[in-house]
Amino acid sequence: EDIINDLIFKFKENPHTYLKLYSILESTYLCKKAIISINNNEFKSGFPCELIIKVLKWLFIEQDIRYWNYSGRDMLWESISKIHR
Repeated sequence: EDIINDLIFKFKENPHTYLKLYSILESTYLCKKAIISINNNEFKSGFPCELIIKVLKWLFIEQDIRYWNYSGRDMLWESISKIHR
């Protein structure tokens, strides 16, 4: 919940830069290496972007272990993907 709220604040602060962050998060969700980089200082508030990316990577892994059919990973990703819609 803390990460989702932080991402909502980041989106409201700077939608354009948030979409770069979202692209990196999507690559993480899809187990792909992110090509786009983002500076931790691009947002004035909240958690550093690098921290969010790394924590979400581990949360996706945890969800893969707990729910073998990707349902947990998908639930978390659904919450993230709703932010900018």
